[in-house]
Amino acid sequence: MKYKYVGLCSLSTVLAVGLSTPAFAAQVQQMEEESVEEVEIQEADVDVKKEDLIERLHSLFPGQFDFLEEQDFQMNNHHMIGWEDETIRHSLLFNKREGDQHISGSVEFVGDDLELHNFHYQPKDIKGALYPPEVTQEEAKQIAEDFVNKTTDGEYELSDQVEPHVTWGNRTLTEPVEFQFYFQRLENGVPVVNQNLNVTILGNGEMTRYNRSQPHSEPAEYEKQDDIIEKENVVADIKNNLDIELQYMLHHEPGSTEPEVRLVYAPSPSFGGVHAINGKWEVGQSFEDDFPKETELKKLSNEENTVDNGAVSREDVEALAEELLSVKEEDGELHIDSIREANRNDREVFTVQYSIRQGNSGYGSSFDVNKETGEIMNYHNPTIQNQQPEDNLSYEEALEKALEALEQYVPSIMHEYAYPINDMNKKADQGIYRFHFPQVKNDILVNGSSLNVSISAEDGSLESLYRNSTSIANWPSAENTVDKETALEDYVNNLEVDLSYINHPQAEENNKYYLVYRPAFKDGFEYYDALTGKWSKREQEEKPSEPVFSDHWAADELNYMIESDIISADEETDPNHVIKKGDALEVIMKSLTRFHEVPPAPQDQEPQATFENIDPDHELFQVIERAAERNIIDTDSSTFAIDEPLTRQTLAYWYVRALGLEAAAKHSDIYQVPFSDADAIPEKYKGYVALSHELGLFQGNAENEFNPENEVTLAQLAVSNFRLAETANDLDVAIN
Repeated sequence: MKYKYVGLCSLSTVLAVGLSTPAFAAQVQQMEEESVEEVEIQEADVDVKKEDLIERLHSLFPGQFDFLEEQDFQMNNHHMIGWEDETIRHSLLFNKREGDQHISGSVEFVGDDLELHNFHYQPKDIKGALYPPEVTQEEAKQIAEDFVNKTTDGEYELSDQVEPHVTWGNRTLTEPVEFQFYFQRLENGVPVVNQNLNVTILGNGEMTRYNRSQPHSEPAEYEKQDDIIEKENVVADIKNNLDIELQYMLHHEPGSTEPEVRLVYAPSPSFGGVHAINGKWEVGQSFEDDFPKETELKKLSNEENTVDNGAVSREDVEALAEELLSVKEEDGELHIDSIREANRNDREVFTVQYSIRQGNSGYGSSFDVNKETGEIMNYHNPTIQNQQPEDNLSYEEALEKALEALEQYVPSIMHEYAYPINDMNKKADQGIYRFHFPQVKNDILVNGSSLNVSISAEDGSLESLYRNSTSIANWPSAENTVDKETALEDYVNNLEVDLSYINHPQAEENNKYYLVYRPAFKDGFEYYDALTGKWSKREQEEKPSEPVFSDHWAADELNYMIESDIISADEETDPNHVIKKGDALEVIMKSLTRFHEVPPAPQDQEPQATFENIDPDHELFQVIERAAERNIIDTDSSTFAIDEPLTRQTLAYWYVRALGLEAAAKHSDIYQVPFSDADAIPEKYKGYVALSHELGLFQGNAENEFNPENEVTLAQLAVSNFRLAETANDLDVAIN
C-alpha cells in the first residue's frame, strides 16, 4: 500500500517541459511563502441562514450528524476571497464534547445552490479504522465514487495520476488507515488542469475530507474540440525545437534538514505547451507564434560584495524596522513588539516581531536581521498586500526598484543570483510585482532556489524579500557528465504529450479554457540525471513493490509496519529472530509516536544524555530519550542494555508503562496472576504481567504458561504492538 496525494496540478501539468524549469519552481516557492500570509476576505450580504446550511449538511450526510444540536453549529460570515473573485462562500463549523471525546468539523458551501466544496470531520471514535480496517480499499473507493456522483454535476473520473505522498518520519499504529482518492474533472472527456477533487475515507468507512477546486466567479468558456492538430505532429514540432542545459536540482528527502543536490539536464528554453488548434507556443499567460528564445544567464553581480557594518545593535535593528515598515496613518500604527536573538542555520540573527494596530484589532509578522552584516533575511510588509494599489510602475521600473532593494538590504549575496530567466508573468498581481532571481552555482543555474522580491506597483516600495537559508557544502562537478548530444537524444526518445484544458487566470480572457498539448515524459519520469544518464523521479525512498513477507503467520502485520517506516526489513530479514532491547524499543516507540530527523543542536545547547552509552550521536538517541522521558523504561542505571535480548516479562513491563498504568501495576500484591507458572514471574513484574493479560496484550500458551524469561521475536513483537496500539486508542492514551 502506498499513501498518495495530488496537488493543484495534474501529473501532465507537473511534468510539462515548461514547468520543470526555474521559473515554475520559483512560482511554487512563492506560493509556499504566500501561504502563510494573510488572504483578503470580504464579507458578502446574502440571505442564507445557519438553519439553511445545517439542513444542507443533513441532506448530504443523512443520519450521520443527527447527534448534533443547533447550538453545536456556528456559521461564519458569508464571504468572498480576493479582490476579483465574487464567488460567495458559506462556512459552517461544528464542535461538540461527549465525555472525553471531542467531535469537530467544518463545511464550506458555494453559491446560491449551496454546492459542497470543502468538508473536514474529526469523528469521536475511530474504532474500526485502525489496521486492519473494517472496509477494503475497493469498498472505500465505491463509497467515494458514490458520494462524488451524488454531489457533483460535472464529469469526474477517478485518477491514478498522483504523486507519492511525502510523510515526515514514520506512520504510527495509532493513526487510522485512510484511503485517499483523487478525481480529475473532465470537459467532454478532456482533463481540466487545476480542477480536481479529493476524498478521504477512513478504514471504518466514514468520509473525513472532501476538497474541491474553487470555481470561476464567471461561467467558463471551453474551446471546441474540432480540428485538433494530430498528437504526432505536435511531438515532432517540440522535438525539432527542444534544447537542454545542465542545472542543479535540489532534492528534499522527507525529514531531512538539508536538501541533496543533483546535477541534471533540464529542458531549455521554457514553455508550457502547444495550442492544440493553432499550433502556437504557450509561454506564460499567452500564446506566441515563435518558439521562445532562451534568456542569457546574467549574474546580479560578478564579484562578491563584502559588507562590514561592524557590530549590529538592537537599536540599529529597530531603526531598520521603522525604515522598512513605513505605515500610512490611515493603515494603523506600527509597534515593534520584540527584538530577540536567535540562530538560523548557524547564522546569528535578530528576530524582529512587529504588529500594525488599528484600534482594538491588528495584524503583524516578523523578519530576521543578520547580526554580522545587518542584512535582512526574510521580510514581509503586510500593509501593502492589504491595500489595492494602482499600477503606476511598469515591469522594467519595478525591476529596477527590486535591484535597488537588493543592493541596499542584501548586497553580500547578489553574486549568487542572476536576473530573472524567461519571466512569464510581467504583470502586477493585485498591485504587486513578483520577481524570482534564480540562484547560480559554478555558473550553473540552481533549479528550485531563488531570491524572491515583491515590489509595490504603486510606489516601488519593498513588499517582501525571501531567500533560501540552506547551507550546502557539496555541489556535484560537471566534469564527468553525460555528453549533451546523448542526453538530448534520450530526451527526444522519451517525450510525449497530453491534451488538457488550460486556463490563464492573469490573461485578459481569464474565464477561457484553451486546448493545449502539454509535454510529459514516459513512465512518469521527472528528471534526467546528468551523471548517470538515467531517468529518475523526485520521490522518497522506494518501498518494495511486492510485500516483503508472504508466507508467514505475521506477514500482514510485518508488511504494514514496513510500509509505515516502523520496521526496516527486506527479503533476507528473519521474522523469527530474537529482537534486542534497543531495536524492540525503537519498534514500540515508532508504533506509538512519530520520529523524524532533527537538526543538530549548537554545541552550547547539546542535549543531555540519560545513559552513558547512548550519546546524542547514537542512532537510537531520540528513541531512548523519548522512552525515558515518558517513563517507559527505567533510568536508575547509568547504561541501557540495547543489545540484550528482549524477554516477555520486560515487554509486559514496558507496555503497561507506555499506557500510563504503572501506578496500578506496581502494586503486585493486589493481583491474581492467571498463569500456571505465576511463581516463576519475579515480584517486580507480576502486576504488569497480570494487567497486560487483562488488557488483552498477552496470552498464555496451550498449558497456560506465560514463560516470563522467553525471548521475543520480531514477529511476536509486531503482532503484540497492534494490540498495544488498539488499547492505547481505547484508553485515549497520547504519547507524543
